[in-house]
This record gives sequence, structure tokens and C-alpha cells, in this order.
Amino acid sequence: MANIYSYAELVGGVPASPAEVIRFANQIGSLPALGSGRAVLIGSAAWGNACWRSDVDVVAFDCPATSDLRESIDSLRAHYESRSNTRAPGADIILIGAEREELVERNNLVSGSASILEPATVREVFNKVSVRLSDHLHALAKAKGEPWRTFADSFAPRWQVDTDILDVLRDYAQAVAAGWKERNWSPDIDRLTDGHLQQLGYADGFATHFPRLILSHRNAYPTPDRRADVRSALSVLGELGARIESMLEPFFAIGTEYEALAAGIRAGDAISRADFDRTLASVASGVDFDRVEEFVWSYCSTRGNP
Repeated sequence: MANIYSYAELVGGVPASPAEVIRFANQIGSLPALGSGRAVLIGSAAWGNACWRSDVDVVAFDCPATSDLRESIDSLRAHYESRSNTRAPGADIILIGAEREELVERNNLVSGSASILEPATVREVFNKVSVRLSDHLHALAKAKGEPWRTFADSFAPRWQVDTDILDVLRDYAQAVAAGWKERNWSPDIDRLTDGHLQQLGYADGFATHFPRLILSHRNAYPTPDRRADVRSALSVLGELGARIESMLEPFFAIGTEYEALAAGIRAGDAISRADFDRTLASVASGVDFDRVEEFVWSYCSTRGNP
């Protein structure tokens, strides 16, 4: 997710530079868990085009090879912060599956004896996560090769799974819409809370992740699949793509207006906290999740064939 930092954080110079985000991503990429092929970088950091708002995203299979991944990343963040005296880039771990031990039966070789229970390692891939990330991982694999190729083939195969991508699309849209609607988004808001900023970040990310799922369903997924690539790929969908582009325009505007505000603050422009909050509140008031949900209900009920 691309972060929406608060006014105080921007004034205080909290965000890391793009070069620092990439450097931090490269450090994570060098960890043994990622070298094992059981975890990989994803998102903008994996493509090498992370910006100052980027978190470093990792998708991992929960197994002995990745058991210390969170601790290792936290250690890297602590070292970064002690060295630079500023906040380290965020780092999120998404689990795509897990190994666990279960007791399973096997035949007893002694004739007439009861079956024997013995421990066995059982592998489970989380279908919804696998479906959601499948095309993204395969795009990285196609462009960059290993370790993404092995990871994608192992944990996000393209053959039929129990989870339909339309279920993932519906669940994702409903979850983001529900969080957004918990807040007041009147353009007259006096002060944006941390909760408002978090939801703005989710809505900003929605502008990329939502069309990715549509493009997956339409077999029109781009490689690479960066934000600009995804937006450009919508044109391939003709009238449907234009409709989605129009619907998501207020979502894309969040990042555009926010980055303009941040650039002004860095340049020393006379932007007050009130100016900052009013501008973002005005942009947010144009976001219409009712329109998104109505589109999703129609799209899913017809399986994309209006």
C-alpha cells in the first residue's frame, strides 16, 4: 500500500526517500527466507519503482524456512532507524499458505491390526490469497525469472482452484467500502484523523488493485503491472475499461492531490494543517463507493457479461 502520511509527518520529514525504500527492499530480498524460495518481494519494490510512499511487501509461505522472517525484518527496521534516526519504511508480510503437522492414518503391516496414526506434514495454500496474487506473481516471474517463477508455480498456480476470482473481487470491494463508510467524508471536515488517513491510503491502493482483478478476470493482465501499466491496460477493455476508468477517477485523484501537497510542503510553500486537511477532504468527498458496489454486484451477477 502507498502510505498517506500525516501533515506532521510530512513537515517533520518522516518519509524515507525512494532510494532508501529500494535499499531497504534489497536488504529484505537478501534475507535467507527469500533466498529459500519460500518468500518473495512483490509490489512496487519488486519492480524497482518504489516511491517515498511505498511499503515493502513480501508474500511468504509459512514454513520452517520463513519462521523467523518477521523477526529478521523487524531487526532490519531497528538497524535502519538507529542509523538514520528516522522511521524505516513499512514492511508487510502476506501469507499465501502454511505447513502444519497432522496425525494421519497408514495401514499396519501386521495383518489384522488397527491402522497406525503418525505425524505428517500437510501443505495448505490459501486459495483467496493465491487467486488474488496469482497474475501479479506470474507477471513478476515472466519479467524477472527466479525466485518468482518457482514461487508462483508452487503457491499461485493458474489451474482451476476452488475460489472464483469474482468472489475475491466482491470480497475486496466490500471490505474496502465498509471501512470507508465508517468515516464522515464531508468536504467540510475540520480535521482528518489517523483513521481518515488510513482509509485514504486504502482507497488510493484500490485504484490499482481493483482493476488488476478485473483485468485478471478478462485475461488482459499487463506485464509489468505497475500503477501506470494497469491504468493503461484498461483501454484494452473498450467501453468496460472506460467505465471503470471513469468510476475510479476520484480514487486516482487521491494520490495525485496528496503528492502535490507533499511536494509543496517539501518546497517550503505556505501550506497549513488546515489547508492540508481541507484539500484531502475535498478530494475524498468525490469518492463514491456506492457506485463501485453497484458495479461489482452487476459485474459479478452476470460474470462480466452485461
